[in-house]
Amino acid sequence: MTTAAEKKNEYAKSVCYFLAEELRIRKISLSRAAEIAQKVVDNINLIDTEQDFLRLIKDLSSDFDELFQLEERIQFGIQISQRKQLEEKVREFVADILPQDTKMALEILQEAIREEIKAEDLRKDFPKFNQFLEKDKI
Repeated sequence: MTTAAEKKNEYAKSVCYFLAEELRIRKISLSRAAEIAQKVVDNINLIDTEQDFLRLIKDLSSDFDELFQLEERIQFGIQISQRKQLEEKVREFVADILPQDTKMALEILQEAIREEIKAEDLRKDFPKFNQFLEKDKI
């Protein structure tokens, strides 16, 4: 499991990598990149989750237009992360329920493979999956 400090370090690194790429392709000056990096470092303590990171970058985008592309990348990354988490939970649920209810296991797998499906949809359509997730939180 990743610690909070490690996650914050990863968020800061992603901004640095983004700024380095912007510098490499000459879309930003060194002083502007330093200014943006300083702002992120000043606010790194406000970041605990990917959502917090996205919120910070959105806020900073109002002052630094250069961060707009990073904001899009973060949103895309969050979507991928959420999808992976959903797939993992569905796998755990199916492995748990398969011996007792093969039909439900197949149904939830068929729903979960749809790209547009969200965890809330599966929770609503499959009450046992919702119970499984609630039990997992405890």
